[in-house]
Amino acid sequence: MLSDAFIDRLRAAYREGIEGFAGHGESMWVSIDELRQNLHTAILEADTPTLRDLLGSPLKTKLYFGVDEIYHHDTPLGPEYAAHAAAMSSEALERAAVILGAWRCPNPEGGENYPHGAAPRLEPEEALPLLDRIAGTQVEFPNPFPGEAGLQTSRGIASVRSVGAVYQALRVRHFCNDSLERAALEIGGGVGRTAYYSVCFGVRDYTIVDLPLTLAGQAVFVALTLGEDRVHFGGGGAGSPGVTLLTPQQFHDCQRSWRVALNVDSLPEIDHRNAALYIERLRRDQTILLSINHEANRSAVADIAGTEFRRMRAPYALRPGYLEEVYDFRSGAS
Repeated sequence: MLSDAFIDRLRAAYREGIEGFAGHGESMWVSIDELRQNLHTAILEADTPTLRDLLGSPLKTKLYFGVDEIYHHDTPLGPEYAAHAAAMSSEALERAAVILGAWRCPNPEGGENYPHGAAPRLEPEEALPLLDRIAGTQVEFPNPFPGEAGLQTSRGIASVRSVGAVYQALRVRHFCNDSLERAALEIGGGVGRTAYYSVCFGVRDYTIVDLPLTLAGQAVFVALTLGEDRVHFGGGGAGSPGVTLLTPQQFHDCQRSWRVALNVDSLPEIDHRNAALYIERLRRDQTILLSINHEANRSAVADIAGTEFRRMRAPYALRPGYLEEVYDFRSGAS
C-alpha cells in the first residue's frame, strides 16, 4: 500500500511536471490523455484515500492505457482472453530463453536433437531457472495490482509485457557492463517493468523520461515493487540509486548523460519534432540507443536517427511486426 508521504511526493512532482509540460504536439497521446482526465483531476484534487485506491487499482481506470494491458476495458474480458494471455506468455518465455542463449533454437528441418523436426516444448517452470542463470539472480514476476492477466507461475503471473521487460533489461545491462556508472535511460517507460528488472539485474541508476501522467503510473509500480525510497522525482534525483522519473522538459534541462538509452514502442508514436529532439540529445551525448519499435507509422526510428549510426537491425522475436535496432552515436564508433 502506498504511504501518505509517498502520495504527497507524487502529487508535488506531478504539479511541478505539468507546469513545465509543453504538450504532446501531433501525437496519439493527446486522445489518450483525454481518456485519463479523471486521473489528472484526482491527483490534483482527490483526498488521499481516494487517490490511493485509484492508483492501486488500475483495472478501475485507464492509467496504463496505451502502455500495458492492465487497465479498465469498456467491454469485460472473458475467459478466452485469460487463456490467450496465458498461452502468449508461455510462448514468450520459451522465445526469450532461446534468444538469450539459455535454450537451443529448435530447427524444423531436423538434426540430431530433432530427428523428425519436432522440438520438445520448454515448459515455463523449466524456463525460469534458465533465465535465472542469464540474469544472475532469481527472476520474479511481481503483481502489485489485482487482476493482471498472464501465465500463473511459481514466481507470480508472467505477462507478455513482463517477459519482454526481462529481455529488455538484460539487453540494457549488456550495454552497461563496461560502464562504471551502471546508469541507463529509457525514453517512454511503460508501466515501469523494464526499470524494475534493470535495477534487479544490477543497473544502479535508471532514469525514465515520459509524460507527467504516465510517470505517475511508473512511480506507483516502482514504489510497490522496489520500494518507495527507490523512486526519485525530477532533476534533483538524477544519479541516485533506483529509478529517477523526468518529464521531457526536466530531461532536456538535465546536464548529465547516459551510456545507453532504451526506447520501446514509443518514438514512432510521438510527435515527430519531439522524437527528433530526443535523438538530437542522444547524438550530442554520444549515447548508444537500443530501439524496439514498429515501422507502421509515417516515421520510423531510422528516419529520425539516420542509418549511418545503425549497427544492428533484426526482427524482434518477442513481438511480430517489431524490429530491434542498435544505434551507436559515439564518435568513431564502428
